[in-house]
Amino acid sequence: MDALIVVIFFLFVTVESSALIARYAGWRIGSVSLGYSFHNAILSLNRFLGFLIGPLIGFRVDTGMTAPQLLHLTAWSLMLAALGTSAVYLLWGTVNASFCQVLTRIKQNGYRIHSFSAVRLAGAPGISPLKGKFIAAFFYSSAVTTGLFVSVSFVLNLVAIFHFDYRGSILQLTGVVSGIGSLLLNFYTNPHLAVSEESGQAEDGYFSVFLGKIFGIAIVSPALIAAVWLVFH
Repeated sequence: MDALIVVIFFLFVTVESSALIARYAGWRIGSVSLGYSFHNAILSLNRFLGFLIGPLIGFRVDTGMTAPQLLHLTAWSLMLAALGTSAVYLLWGTVNASFCQVLTRIKQNGYRIHSFSAVRLAGAPGISPLKGKFIAAFFYSSAVTTGLFVSVSFVLNLVAIFHFDYRGSILQLTGVVSGIGSLLLNFYTNPHLAVSEESGQAEDGYFSVFLGKIFGIAIVSPALIAAVWLVFH
């Protein structure tokens, strides 16, 4: 069961991160709205993986998982997710070229099944990360949003272990914590990213946001877990 959770979490976070490149690809081919729509479509499909994580962790807690065991599971999950997201960044050129192919086909043929047959691993061979100017505000907003979003199930289940009689109420806070991250994402990060696209500085925005994602998974999420452990242990 624990290995399954790690694999699902890895796939969920990696695909979630890759979806941002679909939005970038839309900007690259001059179809910002199409890229944003495709980005949201990928996120919506990926939510099915995300919906599995909380219940699976909750089931393990209900069946006797201890706090140290949950910390071990969390460490493996976050480590592999950070590596997966870092790999996506390093292969940005290849992933972007593949998304550009698909979006171009959609522009030409419409949103049909056969338009997706254009999916190929293309672009610059090997390592081809996106490069741009570092924007601190984009970086930190993305780091906080991602850190809250990916760690919420682990954090609240850890609190639930220490206050087992109130675990039902505690786990209901999942939507509240995720909502805080969504507010920051939709009222700050996404609008400013859109402005960077309109001003021709999209590379800087996407570069900073994606680095923030990696930092959020690798640093912010473990810090939240550590803080909960110190407070409630």
